[in-house]
Amino acid sequence: MNRNANIITTPSIARAGDDLVQLITPERLEAIYRQAEATYPRECCGMILASGALRPCENAQDKLHRLDPNEFPRTALNGYCFEVEDQLFLCRSLESKDPVRIVYHSHPNAPPDFSETDRRGAEHGGGATYPELGFLVVQIGSDHVRAARCYAFIEGCFRERASWP
Repeated sequence: MNRNANIITTPSIARAGDDLVQLITPERLEAIYRQAEATYPRECCGMILASGALRPCENAQDKLHRLDPNEFPRTALNGYCFEVEDQLFLCRSLESKDPVRIVYHSHPNAPPDFSETDRRGAEHGGGATYPELGFLVVQIGSDHVRAARCYAFIEGCFRERASWP
């Protein structure tokens, strides 16, 4: 079930974030696509470790919304949040021999852009919370995955690093 796995890199930053793009193999991308399809119309989320291991995660957004809809107005239809255990795993992994390198999530019925909400979630104090992480966003519609893009913190801001049509 190999979909179009051709990588289109952004020429102006062709060297920055190359290690991130190399982790997004056709096989890993296909597994992430299957997860996005299985959770549609809700957002899926997960991580790719430096070893290439995938860590699919449970999207806690609906749970948070049920607990406090005023504080968490979004649901998993248009947002994602890691469970506490997954967030702890992410933080602890950054000091390990196999750190998380990419956080991924899907955008149901929306482009694979690194949205303003995505940026706010990845920034703190005017910079990247975890500048070593890349972010993969998968666009999925009701019938299939349509595209994916990888973003990295380069030259002081998040920039598209590669895309898969």
